[in-house]
Parts: sequence; C-alpha cells; structure tokens
Amino acid sequence: ASGLTPYPITFTAEADGGEVTAYRWFVNGVELTAETTATFATNFTVAGTYQVTLSVSDGSKDYDADNTITVKTYPPILYVDKNSTNPVAPYETEVTAATFLEDALAAATDGCEIRIAPETYPAKSGAISVGKGVTIRGMGATPADVVLTRKNKSTNHRILTLNHEGCWITGLTLDNGYLANQSEHGAGVCIEGRGGAISNCVIRNNMFGSPNGIQTKGYGSRTASGTISMSGGTLWDCVIS
Repeated sequence: ASGLTPYPITFTAEADGGEVTAYRWFVNGVELTAETTATFATNFTVAGTYQVTLSVSDGSKDYDADNTITVKTYPPILYVDKNSTNPVAPYETEVTAATFLEDALAAATDGCEIRIAPETYPAKSGAISVGKGVTIRGMGATPADVVLTRKNKSTNHRILTLNHEGCWITGLTLDNGYLANQSEHGAGVCIEGRGGAISNCVIRNNMFGSPNGIQTKGYGSRTASGTISMSGGTLWDCVIS
C-alpha cells in the first residue's frame, strides 16, 4: 500500500482456521506492546517505507505476516503542463506534470506552489475555484505565455474564483470568461471574502454583456463589470483590458 502524509490506515487480521490466542504487531521490527488485538490502526505522518508485521499464536506455534507501506509527503512544488504525456498525482516533477490546473489544485495543500508551463489551458469543466493557500505561478517569460481560458466558446463561466487569504496568482493571463447572467460579476476573476492576491497578470476579454471594469463590493465604489469582482483580497501590477 502507499499514500501521502498524513496516511491513516487500519490493519485487521482474520484467522484462517484454528483459534488465535495472541496478537503481536511490529512496525519496522519494533513491537507495539500496546497493540494486542486483531485490529491495529495508525497514522503515518512522516514520509518513509514502513514494514508492518503481525505475529499470531495459536498457543503452540507462531505465524507471521508482513505488509509494506510507502508514504510520501506532499511536494512543496507541483507542476502543470498541457503537453504532459505521463500525468501522475501528486505531480511532483515536470515529467509527471498534471495536464489541468484543476488536478494539481486537488492534490495541493496549503503552502504548495503550482508552476504552470507556457501554453493555453481551457478549463476542465468550469470556473477554477482556489480555496487553498497556494501560489499559482505562470512559468512563461511574460504573462501572455500562460493563458487560462474558458472550456470552449459555448460555455458560460468565469475563469477564476479565489477565496483564501494565502492564495497568490502571478504570471498568468485570464482570458475570455463570460457570464450570461448580468446579476453576476467578475467573468475574469472573483475574489471572495476570505481574499487572495493577484499580481503581474493580464486579465482580458472577460465580460457579461457590459463594458469591462472592476466591481468592488462593500468598499464604496461599484461599477457594472465583466472583468473583476472583489469582496476582499488585493490586486496589483496587472493589465486589465
């Protein structure tokens, strides 16, 4: 078995004939003297390879069974590349990069950085929602090299929704979001109340049928806007068109 930290797991012994009179559990050769029943539950929080051994006795003879557990940590850096031919979670190398940002986000935890290779990335299904404290960084020479856009021209959704104070988006182009419902705002990006930050990005060609602009909720000014809606968070060094 294998998994990512923290990795909770429960082992259950089942006797195949005969009566078990004693259970002994070991991890990497060290006996867990408190574990004396047919069930052993633990949570591996440190990366490594663990050999879990069960020794049982029927009163006259001992029997052993081994199980090897491999546990990895979440990588601090995850990779996205539309042209990846071998996407394997948790996308910790450029060779195993995710082909969709959404997949890398699902594997990420707070503190991770997601690096996106230059390409145009249509959304996998709809608006990309970022509710984790991650950095999403375009790896192009300019923001125009890494473009997030609608799934296709017939779909109706914004490009990004941010709702975490630890989230930071940088070096991307957010392009061609569209909201048909004019009561909605922020076809390019919506920053919700928990916040988030956007810098060095191009936010273009996003609309809901009215002129592009910025809508700020709860802070005084408000304009009908197709591009950005902010209930919190910050935005700087961006081009909006």
